[in-house]
Amino acid sequence: MNQNKEFDTLIVSGGGFNGLQFLGIIKYLEEKNLLIKINKFIGVSMGAFINLLVIVGYKFKDIENFITKFDFSKIFDLKFEKIITEDNIKGLTNGENFDKLIKKFLNNKELKENITFKELYEITKKNYIIIVTNITKDKIEIINHENYPNLPIYIGLRMTSCIPIFFEPIEYNNNFYVDGVMKDNFPIQILNDEEISKTLGIVLQLEQSEYDVKNMTTYSYLLHLYRVLTNEPIRNKIKKYKELCKLFIINPKINSFNFQIKNEERIELINYGYELCKSLI
Repeated sequence: MNQNKEFDTLIVSGGGFNGLQFLGIIKYLEEKNLLIKINKFIGVSMGAFINLLVIVGYKFKDIENFITKFDFSKIFDLKFEKIITEDNIKGLTNGENFDKLIKKFLNNKELKENITFKELYEITKKNYIIIVTNITKDKIEIINHENYPNLPIYIGLRMTSCIPIFFEPIEYNNNFYVDGVMKDNFPIQILNDEEISKTLGIVLQLEQSEYDVKNMTTYSYLLHLYRVLTNEPIRNKIKKYKELCKLFIINPKINSFNFQIKNEERIELINYGYELCKSLI
């Protein structure tokens, strides 16, 4: 990649815990000062979370110190018995612990916990864009400071990270929202041609293979359905845009929803992303 080329847009897809590889890419981009002039951050699910941390001023080392120590099972406190004991259930957990985590990150940067998209833009001058799926109207929605100025950041992040079945959908203005991955995990097409040429993209792609569906547990089967339904559009996007922008394509190294991932595995994933980025620049 031409080191003198200026990139002003960063798109980061969702990826669950494979998103730890994204952090390795962020580390390298930070070292090469390629994040400084980014003024538009587009993210889905985990990608939206990583983008927020960069926008509010967290450096890679800060994020790594948290990522390698935090017990993520505290956030994903899935209550499978709810399926049996409760009627009209739409998720295994309500996501309140995720709210607390987002608010903590905001407070640590002296930002109020319910800061809105408009307020964040006024402070940072960065266009923070997230992609969500509106399941009431069966459509994708693009959320930023212009069209959802008064939406609190933490609610927007909950929307785009709301994995169906695992999390209860988020209700806002009489509409229900879930993970943006369900409709579009890499929304590069919202940009014009000139913007695309100045875009850095980080995207997770599941390689085509054969899977032993017959012997999957219920949990593994649900995750597999999630991957299968969302991966084909990603492959098509990569084919179409890989020569038009700078893409870092990540292949899954672990189960994206492995809440018990060990610290050494987390570090390995970060290092893998770092070395991949280093080899492509």
